[in-house]
Amino acid sequence: MTKIVDFGRLWKEDLAADKNRRVAEPDDLRFWAKNSSGYNQRAGNPAEHVNTLAYLRTVIKPGTSVLDIGTGTGRIALDLAEHGCKVTALDASIDMLEVAEAEAKQRGLKIEFVHSSWPIRLEKSFEYTVASWSLYRQRDLLGALRAMVEQTRSIAFAIDTTGAPNVLDEAIAISQGKEPEPTQARTLLLAGGFAQLGIPVGIELITEKRKVTANQLATLLKDSQKLLSDQAKEYLDRNAQITQEGWLYPRTRGVVYAKIPRRN
Repeated sequence: MTKIVDFGRLWKEDLAADKNRRVAEPDDLRFWAKNSSGYNQRAGNPAEHVNTLAYLRTVIKPGTSVLDIGTGTGRIALDLAEHGCKVTALDASIDMLEVAEAEAKQRGLKIEFVHSSWPIRLEKSFEYTVASWSLYRQRDLLGALRAMVEQTRSIAFAIDTTGAPNVLDEAIAISQGKEPEPTQARTLLLAGGFAQLGIPVGIELITEKRKVTANQLATLLKDSQKLLSDQAKEYLDRNAQITQEGWLYPRTRGVVYAKIPRRN
């Protein structure tokens, strides 16, 4: 008997198993209110997303309309607006939107900002929609993806984790004396969700370089009451690029692209 895979159910199981994921919107909004001002110096730094932005620019043509779902501080929205796209940027966090709006104003870029959670029914459709690391707290995966499909005329993109441990994960595991733990393979669940909705889908794997300083690494190890071992440092030195402050290590993410069938 063939077993039917329900990616919506698998997503809910993954959501329940991940104790660190901020599922409740109030908790998530408090987190971003606290971290919005310094976000671009950490995970939001465009220098750590160069290849991803370049890939999107090769597919998304200037002059087309784009909806950036969960824009945050506007990393993708700003880049595509500079690329000549007509961009609408949506986010549930007013604090993150204020950072993005200030940057758009400083660069002289015209972007329509929308303060809202996803999913929402907007008054127009878009040639492209992009959800980059922004669907993590959706309880109804298929509902969130269906809303993307219904408001996209060409391609819907979803960017997230692949589940493969990276060089930093390996180094931390070496210091802790254990095997690295895989992260959530959300890219596969997102791709499966689109496929379950009957949408042709593919995955592009893109590798970026991310910075970690010695102080940041010490903080990551603090919870396990461990120090960076000599063996772990040697591993980092061999597999990452040594910088004055620490290391640049490779990190792979998955870009899911769902090609929306032409509607009559």
